[in-house]
Amino acid sequence: MTLFIWECPFPGNLDTFSLRWVKIENALCRLAELKGTESTGGVVLDVYFDDKEPANEVLRLAERGEFMPRFQERGVVNVCTERMDLQRAMLRIVPEEFR
Repeated sequence: MTLFIWECPFPGNLDTFSLRWVKIENALCRLAELKGTESTGGVVLDVYFDDKEPANEVLRLAERGEFMPRFQERGVVNVCTERMDLQRAMLRIVPEEFR
């Protein structure tokens, strides 16, 4: 799965930042539970940001297990620090025959 984040506030306060991700994490945990019943393995989530500074900070939190920790127990989070703008994001999700 791929998640694109634009205009993410800098996650300076871990408690406040984590609260903003609770609904996303809950949905991903449910998906991981459903996928866990299949033989395909866990869910891999690639998270892209439009700004490198928060991406680097979130990557640091993910490496310490502090970014969506309940999901990381069931799946894998790859925080991608390359900048992802809207046009590139759309190219990634729109099937080639519709471009």
